[in-house]
Amino acid sequence: MKNHSKKIVELLPWTFQEVHLKKDPGLFPKYISKEYDIPYEIAFLNLEPENSYSKENIDSYGILKKIEATHSGKSESIKSNILPNPFDDFKTWKILIKPICKYLWKNRKSNTHYILFHNNDNTVAFAFLIKLFNSKAKIWLKMDANPSNLSRKLDDLYRKNGLKQKLKSALYRKVYRNIDMLSTETEETFAMLQNNSFFSKLNIQKIPNGLEALPNTNNFPKENCIISVARFGSHQKNTELLLEALSRTNLKDWKVYCIGPIEKAEQDFESKIKLFFEVHPNLVDKIIFLGNITDKEQLNSYYKKAKVFVLPSRYEGFAIAPLEAASYQDYLILTDVGAARDLIPNETFGYILPESSQDKQNEDIIKEKLAQKLTSIINGTEKIDSNLKARDSFIQQFSMENIAKRNCFKEWIL
Repeated sequence: MKNHSKKIVELLPWTFQEVHLKKDPGLFPKYISKEYDIPYEIAFLNLEPENSYSKENIDSYGILKKIEATHSGKSESIKSNILPNPFDDFKTWKILIKPICKYLWKNRKSNTHYILFHNNDNTVAFAFLIKLFNSKAKIWLKMDANPSNLSRKLDDLYRKNGLKQKLKSALYRKVYRNIDMLSTETEETFAMLQNNSFFSKLNIQKIPNGLEALPNTNNFPKENCIISVARFGSHQKNTELLLEALSRTNLKDWKVYCIGPIEKAEQDFESKIKLFFEVHPNLVDKIIFLGNITDKEQLNSYYKKAKVFVLPSRYEGFAIAPLEAASYQDYLILTDVGAARDLIPNETFGYILPESSQDKQNEDIIKEKLAQKLTSIINGTEKIDSNLKARDSFIQQFSMENIAKRNCFKEWIL
Protein backbone atom coordinates (compact mmCIF):
# COMPACT_ATOMS: atom_id res chain seq x y z
CA MET A 1 0.00 0.00 0.00
CA LYS A 2 1.39 3.37 -1.02
CA ASN A 3 2.63 5.73 1.66
CA HIS A 4 0.65 8.90 0.88
CA SER A 5 2.18 10.84 3.77
CA LYS A 6 5.28 11.22 1.61
CA LYS A 7 5.77 12.21 -2.00
CA ILE A 8 8.91 12.32 -4.16
CA VAL A 9 9.14 15.13 -6.70
CA GLU A 10 11.81 15.45 -9.34
CA LEU A 11 11.94 19.12 -10.25
CA LEU A 12 13.57 19.99 -13.57
CA PRO A 13 14.40 23.39 -15.12
CA TRP A 14 14.18 21.96 -18.63
CA THR A 15 11.53 20.43 -20.88
CA PHE A 16 11.01 16.73 -20.20
CA GLN A 17 10.92 14.50 -23.26
CA GLU A 18 9.99 10.86 -23.75
CA VAL A 19 13.63 9.80 -24.13
CA HIS A 20 14.26 10.86 -20.51
CA LEU A 21 11.99 8.10 -19.22
CA LYS A 22 14.65 5.49 -20.03
CA LYS A 23 17.52 7.58 -18.66
CA ASP A 24 18.47 8.62 -15.14
CA PRO A 25 15.87 11.45 -14.86
CA GLY A 26 13.10 8.93 -15.48
CA LEU A 27 14.59 5.88 -13.78
CA PHE A 28 15.67 7.19 -10.38
CA PRO A 29 12.32 8.53 -9.14
CA LYS A 30 10.57 5.46 -10.57
CA TYR A 31 12.74 2.90 -8.79
CA ILE A 32 13.13 4.76 -5.49
CA SER A 33 9.37 5.27 -5.23
CA LYS A 34 8.74 1.63 -6.07
CA GLU A 35 11.27 0.42 -3.48
CA TYR A 36 9.71 2.52 -0.69
CA ASP A 37 6.10 2.42 -1.92
CA ILE A 38 5.86 6.20 -2.22
CA PRO A 39 4.14 8.07 -5.08
CA TYR A 40 6.30 10.34 -7.24
CA GLU A 41 5.93 13.20 -9.64
CA ILE A 42 8.25 14.52 -12.33
CA ALA A 43 7.58 18.24 -12.49
CA PHE A 44 9.25 20.31 -15.20
CA LEU A 45 9.16 23.84 -16.53
CA ASN A 46 7.56 23.44 -19.94
CA LEU A 47 9.61 25.81 -22.07
CA GLU A 48 9.06 23.91 -25.33
CA PRO A 49 5.44 22.68 -25.33
CA GLU A 50 5.59 21.15 -28.83
CA ASN A 51 8.51 18.89 -27.83
CA SER A 52 7.51 17.86 -24.32
CA TYR A 53 6.17 14.44 -23.40
CA SER A 54 2.36 14.50 -23.37
CA LYS A 55 1.46 11.43 -21.29
CA GLU A 56 0.51 12.38 -17.72
CA ASN A 57 0.45 9.03 -15.92
CA ILE A 58 3.92 7.54 -16.29
CA ASP A 59 3.18 4.34 -14.37
CA SER A 60 1.21 3.15 -11.35
CA TYR A 61 3.40 5.26 -9.05
CA GLY A 62 4.29 8.29 -11.15
CA ILE A 63 2.71 11.39 -12.63
CA LEU A 64 4.21 13.84 -15.10
CA LYS A 65 3.45 17.45 -14.14
CA LYS A 66 3.98 20.22 -16.67
CA ILE A 67 4.59 23.64 -15.15
CA GLU A 68 3.74 25.97 -17.98
CA ALA A 69 6.20 28.83 -18.42
CA THR A 70 4.88 32.38 -18.25
CA HIS A 71 5.54 33.66 -21.76
CA SER A 72 6.09 37.29 -22.56
CA GLY A 73 8.37 39.42 -24.67
CA LYS A 74 11.19 38.66 -22.24
CA SER A 75 10.94 34.92 -22.72
CA GLU A 76 11.43 35.17 -26.48
CA SER A 77 15.17 35.52 -25.88
CA ILE A 78 15.35 31.84 -24.85
CA LYS A 79 17.15 29.84 -27.52
CA SER A 80 16.77 26.37 -25.98
CA ASN A 81 14.52 24.29 -23.76
CA ILE A 82 16.56 25.14 -20.65
CA LEU A 83 15.79 27.83 -18.09
CA PRO A 84 18.30 30.69 -18.47
CA ASN A 85 20.96 31.27 -15.84
CA PRO A 86 19.70 33.67 -13.14
CA PHE A 87 23.15 35.27 -12.81
CA ASP A 88 23.37 35.95 -16.55
CA ASP A 89 19.78 36.90 -17.42
CA PHE A 90 17.91 37.63 -14.21
CA LYS A 91 15.04 39.56 -15.86
CA THR A 92 14.02 36.66 -18.08
CA TRP A 93 14.70 34.12 -15.32
CA LYS A 94 12.49 36.06 -12.88
CA ILE A 95 9.54 35.93 -15.27
CA LEU A 96 9.90 32.23 -16.00
CA ILE A 97 10.54 31.20 -12.38
CA LYS A 98 7.19 32.54 -11.19
CA PRO A 99 5.20 29.38 -12.05
CA ILE A 100 7.87 27.28 -10.27
CA CYS A 101 7.46 29.40 -7.14
CA LYS A 102 3.70 29.04 -7.38
CA TYR A 103 4.03 25.26 -7.71
CA LEU A 104 6.39 24.99 -4.75
CA TRP A 105 4.18 27.14 -2.52
CA LYS A 106 0.97 25.34 -3.47
CA ASN A 107 2.53 21.91 -2.79
CA ARG A 108 4.75 22.85 0.14
CA LYS A 109 2.96 20.45 2.52
CA SER A 110 2.44 17.46 0.21
CA ASN A 111 5.86 17.34 -1.50
CA THR A 112 8.23 15.88 1.09
CA HIS A 113 11.23 14.76 -0.99
CA TYR A 114 12.83 16.49 -3.96
CA ILE A 115 15.31 15.22 -6.55
CA LEU A 116 17.31 17.87 -8.39
CA PHE A 117 19.54 17.22 -11.39
CA HIS A 118 22.82 18.92 -12.34
CA ASN A 119 25.04 21.08 -10.19
CA ASN A 120 24.24 24.48 -11.67
CA ASP A 121 22.78 27.85 -10.76
CA ASN A 122 19.18 26.85 -11.51
CA THR A 123 19.17 23.75 -9.31
CA VAL A 124 20.85 25.67 -6.49
CA ALA A 125 18.13 28.32 -6.82
CA PHE A 126 15.47 25.56 -6.77
CA ALA A 127 17.00 24.08 -3.61
CA PHE A 128 16.93 27.52 -1.97
CA LEU A 129 13.25 28.02 -2.84
CA ILE A 130 12.26 24.51 -1.71
CA LYS A 131 13.81 25.03 1.72
CA LEU A 132 12.40 28.56 1.91
CA PHE A 133 8.83 27.29 1.48
CA ASN A 134 9.29 24.07 3.49
CA SER A 135 12.40 23.72 5.64
CA LYS A 136 11.52 20.08 6.42
CA ALA A 137 11.53 18.97 2.77
CA LYS A 138 14.44 16.64 1.96
CA ILE A 139 16.55 17.32 -1.12
CA TRP A 140 18.84 15.03 -3.08
CA LEU A 141 21.06 16.81 -5.59
CA LYS A 142 22.36 14.45 -8.29
CA MET A 143 25.30 16.40 -9.67
CA ASP A 144 25.77 14.58 -13.00
CA ALA A 145 29.37 15.79 -12.92
CA ASN A 146 32.49 15.30 -14.96
CA PRO A 147 35.91 16.36 -13.58
CA SER A 148 36.11 19.62 -15.55
CA ASN A 149 32.69 21.04 -14.70
CA LEU A 150 32.96 19.88 -11.08
CA SER A 151 36.39 21.49 -10.75
CA ARG A 152 34.96 24.79 -11.99
CA LYS A 153 32.14 24.59 -9.44
CA LEU A 154 34.56 23.85 -6.63
CA ASP A 155 36.66 26.83 -7.66
CA ASP A 156 33.53 29.03 -7.61
CA LEU A 157 33.18 28.40 -3.87
CA TYR A 158 36.45 30.21 -3.20
CA ARG A 159 36.33 33.06 -5.70
CA LYS A 160 36.00 36.51 -4.13
CA ASN A 161 36.56 38.78 -7.13
CA GLY A 162 33.69 41.23 -7.26
CA LEU A 163 30.42 41.59 -5.38
CA LYS A 164 28.49 39.29 -7.73
CA GLN A 165 30.95 36.44 -7.22
CA LYS A 166 31.05 36.95 -3.44
CA LEU A 167 27.24 36.78 -3.27
CA LYS A 168 27.17 33.72 -5.51
CA SER A 169 29.79 31.89 -3.42
CA ALA A 170 27.98 32.72 -0.19
CA LEU A 171 24.62 31.55 -1.63
CA TYR A 172 26.09 28.30 -2.88
CA ARG A 173 27.66 27.51 0.49
CA LYS A 174 24.44 28.25 2.36
CA VAL A 175 22.32 26.14 0.01
CA TYR A 176 24.74 23.20 -0.09
CA ARG A 177 24.72 23.02 3.73
CA ASN A 178 20.94 22.65 3.63
CA ILE A 179 20.83 19.95 0.96
CA ASP A 180 20.27 16.59 2.62
CA MET A 181 22.24 14.44 0.17
CA LEU A 182 24.58 15.25 -2.70
CA SER A 183 25.86 12.63 -5.09
CA THR A 184 28.18 12.18 -7.99
CA GLU A 185 28.38 9.24 -10.36
CA THR A 186 32.01 8.18 -10.70
CA GLU A 187 34.87 7.30 -8.40
CA GLU A 188 36.97 10.18 -9.76
CA THR A 189 34.40 12.91 -9.10
CA PHE A 190 33.45 11.39 -5.74
CA ALA A 191 37.11 11.56 -4.69
CA MET A 192 37.18 15.24 -5.70
CA LEU A 193 34.32 15.93 -3.27
CA GLN A 194 35.88 13.84 -0.50
CA ASN A 195 39.13 15.77 -0.83
CA ASN A 196 37.42 19.15 -0.74
CA SER A 197 37.41 20.75 2.72
CA PHE A 198 33.87 22.12 2.29
CA PHE A 199 32.10 19.14 0.69
CA SER A 200 33.82 16.53 2.85
CA LYS A 201 31.73 17.78 5.81
CA LEU A 202 28.45 17.22 3.92
CA ASN A 203 26.48 14.06 3.14
CA ILE A 204 28.09 13.09 -0.17
CA GLN A 205 27.52 9.76 -1.89
CA LYS A 206 28.75 7.96 -5.00
CA ILE A 207 25.62 6.81 -6.86
CA PRO A 208 26.20 5.49 -10.39
CA ASN A 209 23.69 5.56 -13.18
CA GLY A 210 22.03 2.22 -13.81
CA LEU A 211 20.07 0.04 -16.20
CA GLU A 212 16.37 -0.63 -15.90
CA ALA A 213 16.72 -4.27 -16.87
CA LEU A 214 19.79 -6.45 -17.20
CA PRO A 215 19.81 -9.22 -19.84
CA ASN A 216 18.12 -12.40 -18.57
CA THR A 217 20.76 -14.63 -20.16
CA ASN A 218 24.53 -14.61 -20.29
CA ASN A 219 24.85 -16.73 -23.43
CA PHE A 220 25.19 -14.37 -26.38
CA PRO A 221 26.28 -15.71 -29.81
CA LYS A 222 28.92 -13.18 -30.76
CA GLU A 223 29.89 -12.12 -34.27
CA ASN A 224 32.96 -10.44 -35.65
CA CYS A 225 31.69 -6.93 -35.15
CA ILE A 226 32.57 -3.75 -33.29
CA ILE A 227 29.97 -1.19 -32.25
CA SER A 228 29.99 2.41 -31.10
CA VAL A 229 26.89 4.18 -29.78
CA ALA A 230 27.14 7.95 -29.74
CA ARG A 231 26.19 11.27 -31.29
CA PHE A 232 28.63 11.01 -34.17
CA GLY A 233 30.48 14.14 -35.16
CA SER A 234 30.02 15.94 -31.85
CA HIS A 235 33.17 17.34 -30.28
CA GLN A 236 32.57 15.29 -27.14
CA LYS A 237 32.50 11.89 -28.87
CA ASN A 238 35.57 12.49 -31.10
CA THR A 239 34.36 10.40 -34.03
CA GLU A 240 37.20 11.73 -36.19
CA LEU A 241 39.69 9.89 -33.97
CA LEU A 242 37.68 6.67 -34.19
CA LEU A 243 37.59 6.80 -38.00
CA GLU A 244 41.31 7.57 -38.22
CA ALA A 245 42.13 4.61 -35.97
CA LEU A 246 39.86 2.31 -38.00
CA SER A 247 41.57 3.41 -41.22
CA ARG A 248 44.83 2.11 -39.71
CA THR A 249 43.29 -1.25 -38.81
CA ASN A 250 42.99 -4.27 -41.08
CA LEU A 251 39.37 -5.18 -40.30
CA LYS A 252 39.49 -8.39 -42.39
CA ASP A 253 35.97 -9.90 -42.17
CA TRP A 254 34.89 -7.69 -39.25
CA LYS A 255 32.17 -5.04 -39.41
CA VAL A 256 31.93 -1.77 -37.48
CA TYR A 257 28.43 -0.46 -36.68
CA CYS A 258 28.08 3.18 -35.65
CA ILE A 259 24.70 3.62 -33.95
CA GLY A 260 23.34 7.07 -33.21
CA PRO A 261 22.44 10.41 -34.81
CA ILE A 262 24.93 12.18 -37.05
CA GLU A 263 25.78 15.71 -35.92
CA LYS A 264 24.42 18.61 -37.95
CA ALA A 265 24.52 21.59 -35.56
CA GLU A 266 28.18 21.52 -34.47
CA GLN A 267 29.36 20.53 -37.93
CA ASP A 268 28.10 18.91 -41.12
CA PHE A 269 29.45 15.49 -40.27
CA GLU A 270 27.63 13.77 -43.13
CA SER A 271 30.01 15.52 -45.54
CA LYS A 272 33.02 14.40 -43.47
CA ILE A 273 31.83 10.80 -43.59
CA LYS A 274 31.44 11.07 -47.35
CA LEU A 275 34.96 12.49 -47.68
CA PHE A 276 36.34 9.72 -45.42
CA PHE A 277 34.91 7.01 -47.68
CA GLU A 278 36.21 8.78 -50.78
CA VAL A 279 39.72 8.52 -49.29
CA HIS A 280 39.13 4.98 -47.97
CA PRO A 281 36.70 3.30 -50.44
CA ASN A 282 37.73 -0.13 -49.13
CA LEU A 283 35.95 0.67 -45.85
CA VAL A 284 32.52 1.54 -47.30
CA ASP A 285 31.21 -1.95 -46.61
CA LYS A 286 33.15 -2.30 -43.35
CA ILE A 287 32.07 0.80 -41.38
CA ILE A 288 28.31 1.24 -41.40
CA PHE A 289 26.52 4.28 -39.95
CA LEU A 290 23.07 3.04 -38.94
CA GLY A 291 21.66 6.33 -37.63
CA ASN A 292 19.64 6.63 -34.45
CA ILE A 293 17.91 3.43 -33.27
CA THR A 294 15.04 4.16 -30.88
CA ASP A 295 13.67 0.61 -30.77
CA LYS A 296 15.26 -0.93 -27.69
CA GLU A 297 15.09 -4.52 -28.93
CA GLN A 298 16.79 -3.58 -32.17
CA LEU A 299 19.54 -1.71 -30.32
CA ASN A 300 20.02 -4.63 -27.94
CA SER A 301 20.43 -6.98 -30.91
CA TYR A 302 23.65 -5.12 -31.78
CA TYR A 303 24.90 -5.21 -28.20
CA LYS A 304 24.21 -8.97 -28.16
CA LYS A 305 26.24 -9.80 -31.26
CA ALA A 306 29.09 -7.31 -30.81
CA LYS A 307 32.38 -8.51 -29.44
CA VAL A 308 33.80 -5.02 -28.89
CA PHE A 309 32.38 -1.63 -27.91
CA VAL A 310 34.48 1.49 -28.61
CA LEU A 311 33.94 5.08 -27.42
CA PRO A 312 36.89 7.52 -27.63
CA SER A 313 35.17 10.46 -25.88
CA ARG A 314 37.00 13.62 -24.92
CA TYR A 315 34.87 13.85 -21.77
CA GLU A 316 31.90 12.11 -20.16
CA GLY A 317 29.81 12.03 -17.01
CA PHE A 318 28.40 8.54 -16.59
CA ALA A 319 27.55 7.45 -20.12
CA ILE A 320 24.91 4.71 -20.33
CA ALA A 321 25.96 3.17 -23.67
CA PRO A 322 29.18 1.55 -22.34
CA LEU A 323 27.23 0.16 -19.38
CA GLU A 324 24.61 -1.30 -21.71
CA ALA A 325 27.36 -2.83 -23.84
CA ALA A 326 29.07 -4.32 -20.76
CA SER A 327 25.81 -5.92 -19.66
CA TYR A 328 25.87 -7.90 -22.94
CA GLN A 329 29.48 -8.97 -22.34
CA ASP A 330 30.97 -6.63 -24.94
CA TYR A 331 34.66 -5.93 -24.42
CA LEU A 332 34.96 -2.19 -23.71
CA ILE A 333 37.62 0.08 -25.21
CA LEU A 334 37.26 3.55 -23.69
CA THR A 335 39.18 6.74 -23.12
CA ASP A 336 40.01 7.48 -19.49
CA VAL A 337 37.01 9.70 -18.89
CA GLY A 338 33.72 9.52 -16.99
CA ALA A 339 32.95 6.07 -15.63
CA ALA A 340 35.62 4.21 -17.61
CA ARG A 341 37.50 3.06 -14.50
CA ASP A 342 34.23 2.26 -12.72
CA LEU A 343 33.18 -0.04 -15.59
CA ILE A 344 36.60 -1.55 -16.27
CA PRO A 345 38.15 -2.17 -12.81
CA ASN A 346 41.85 -2.91 -13.25
CA GLU A 347 41.08 -3.30 -16.98
CA THR A 348 39.64 -6.75 -16.26
CA PHE A 349 36.74 -6.48 -18.71
CA GLY A 350 38.17 -4.03 -21.20
CA TYR A 351 40.91 -1.60 -22.11
CA ILE A 352 41.44 2.02 -21.13
CA LEU A 353 43.38 3.86 -23.82
CA PRO A 354 46.65 5.34 -22.50
CA GLU A 355 47.19 9.09 -22.19
CA SER A 356 43.47 9.69 -22.66
CA SER A 357 42.32 11.30 -19.40
CA GLN A 358 40.06 14.33 -19.65
CA ASP A 359 41.83 17.55 -20.71
CA LYS A 360 45.13 15.62 -21.04
CA GLN A 361 44.57 13.57 -24.16
CA ASN A 362 47.38 12.78 -26.59
CA GLU A 363 45.36 11.97 -29.68
CA ASP A 364 48.29 10.61 -31.70
CA ILE A 365 48.99 7.99 -29.04
CA ILE A 366 45.28 7.22 -28.59
CA LYS A 367 44.85 6.56 -32.32
CA GLU A 368 47.93 4.36 -32.42
CA LYS A 369 46.97 2.33 -29.34
CA LEU A 370 43.35 1.96 -30.46
CA ALA A 371 44.44 0.62 -33.85
CA GLN A 372 46.92 -1.74 -32.19
CA LYS A 373 44.34 -3.07 -29.73
CA LEU A 374 41.72 -3.67 -32.43
CA THR A 375 44.31 -5.38 -34.63
CA SER A 376 45.32 -7.77 -31.84
CA ILE A 377 41.66 -8.59 -31.14
CA ILE A 378 40.83 -9.16 -34.83
CA ASN A 379 43.94 -11.33 -35.31
CA GLY A 380 42.95 -13.41 -32.28
CA THR A 381 46.17 -12.71 -30.40
CA GLU A 382 44.23 -11.22 -27.49
CA LYS A 383 41.49 -13.11 -25.67
CA ILE A 384 38.54 -10.89 -24.77
CA ASP A 385 35.94 -13.44 -23.65
CA SER A 386 37.56 -14.47 -20.35
CA ASN A 387 36.12 -13.78 -16.87
CA LEU A 388 32.55 -13.80 -18.19
CA LYS A 389 31.04 -15.01 -14.90
CA ALA A 390 32.94 -12.36 -12.96
CA ARG A 391 31.81 -9.76 -15.49
CA ASP A 392 28.14 -10.77 -15.11
CA SER A 393 28.42 -10.67 -11.32
CA PHE A 394 30.14 -7.27 -11.41
CA ILE A 395 27.47 -5.68 -13.60
CA GLN A 396 24.67 -6.55 -11.14
CA GLN A 397 25.58 -3.52 -9.02
CA PHE A 398 24.36 -1.30 -11.87
CA SER A 399 20.81 -2.66 -11.84
CA MET A 400 18.39 0.14 -10.92
CA GLU A 401 16.60 -2.21 -8.53
CA ASN A 402 19.85 -2.82 -6.67
CA ILE A 403 20.85 0.86 -6.71
CA ALA A 404 17.48 1.85 -5.19
CA LYS A 405 18.11 -0.52 -2.27
CA ARG A 406 21.21 1.37 -1.14
CA ASN A 407 21.26 2.56 2.46
CA CYS A 408 21.77 6.19 1.41
CA PHE A 409 18.26 6.22 -0.11
CA LYS A 410 16.74 4.51 2.91
CA GLU A 411 18.26 7.18 5.16
CA TRP A 412 17.12 9.95 2.81
CA ILE A 413 13.54 8.66 2.61
CA LEU A 414 13.00 7.85 6.31
